[in-house]
Amino acid sequence: MARLAGDIDGALHESTWSHFPCAIPLRPPTDTNGMGRTPGPACAAHTLRPANPNPTAQAENPDLAAPAAHTDLPAWDRWFELTRRGSTLGTEFRGGLVTFFTMAYTVVLNPLIIGTAADINSNYIGGGDKPVVAIGLVAGVTALVAGLLTITMGAIGRFPLAIAAALGLNSFLAYTIAPLMT
Repeated sequence: MARLAGDIDGALHESTWSHFPCAIPLRPPTDTNGMGRTPGPACAAHTLRPANPNPTAQAENPDLAAPAAHTDLPAWDRWFELTRRGSTLGTEFRGGLVTFFTMAYTVVLNPLIIGTAADINSNYIGGGDKPVVAIGLVAGVTALVAGLLTITMGAIGRFPLAIAAALGLNSFLAYTIAPLMT
């Protein structure tokens, strides 16, 4: 049988407002409803707060309030909100460096898969009959697209996410589809 909300030993209990256990100490029992338990929430965590009728208004909780405009921060920090997110320029730089080296294999592997597949006329990507030229073209396009999309995601989206060509369908494209195409 579940403990009633009036227990004051601070042990896990079931609140009348929730089915989840709560380890927050309970308030002293007061029997105001004649049922032997406290009415309403059993602990501070289960206290219902009315919804803010104006969601654009500043939150009552200072932790949730929008930060004041920091005009003393550099422009790049105001744009990317590094300080607000608890990051620094050095941390973001190291993260970008690690991400680059983690994803750089696509600039090598993608051309080796796609650039060496000939079409039905024995031509490689770019219309040549030499795979060296095709590998160079695919490597250039892979690096260019990955760089532009990553910069766009960072500068416009303001989110540190690297975007590059995925290698999941490259073999299927190179060895099943490309030989059937002209």
